[in-house]
Amino acid sequence: SGLSLRGRPRREQAQRAGRWLERLGVAHLARRSARSLSGGEAQRVSLARALVLEPEVLLLDEPFAALDPSMRESFVNDLEPILRDDRLTAVFVTHDRAEALRLGDRVAVMMGGTIRQVGPAAEVFGAPVDEEVAAFVGVETIARGRVRSLVDGLALIEVGGAMVQAAVSDSVLEDEVLVCLRPEDIVVEPGGPDSHRTSARNHLRGTVRRIVATGAHVRVVLDCGFILAAFVTKQSLEELGLDVGDEAWASFKATAVHLIPRRS
Repeated sequence: SGLSLRGRPRREQAQRAGRWLERLGVAHLARRSARSLSGGEAQRVSLARALVLEPEVLLLDEPFAALDPSMRESFVNDLEPILRDDRLTAVFVTHDRAEALRLGDRVAVMMGGTIRQVGPAAEVFGAPVDEEVAAFVGVETIARGRVRSLVDGLALIEVGGAMVQAAVSDSVLEDEVLVCLRPEDIVVEPGGPDSHRTSARNHLRGTVRRIVATGAHVRVVLDCGFILAAFVTKQSLEELGLDVGDEAWASFKATAVHLIPRRS
């Protein structure tokens, strides 16, 4: 083992190995043959073997890729506090956006062998630098727009015949922009928007074009003069009583709108 190669006493090896096996919930497997372990068990034991060496940097290359969803969720639940509480530096490679957002303090988006954007996770997911990165990090609504006015940090943008208000930090803004919205930032209602229940500035009337189940959520696609996608829970969809062809309203805050200059 790594501890043996480092000349650590047997008693220390056993104590350190036992501590990490316990933290990862596999202490009962200590005397089992590696060949008899399931995929999830083997991954946990492998991680314990790495952590017992107290590495300065932990390299994880899609460690959950071969696991089923329930085992993956359990593994992430256990790994997250280890990285946080032990202040462990890790380089984590994944194609799963939820894992990157949950586990990453800083996220780098690599496409075609080139790093396209790097920064705090919230910044990369909330303010992608271009259209390709936006689509990669889960922005489902990307529509072309033209800035009609900019007053006191609030831009009014024409998008497919609809008008969208967006909060902007820069006083200088390109005339042509891409309007980006994440589906989780949009509220869908069958009737007119209730101004007493929302602080959203944007209320767009549209027609339901598609309803697609996506695991725990349902994607509702609206035509509001441009195509807009929103997430609702299955329970909310039943309560709303929406179906394809129905009229509905989409509401979202001005701060939920991210703008990308068309030149980028």
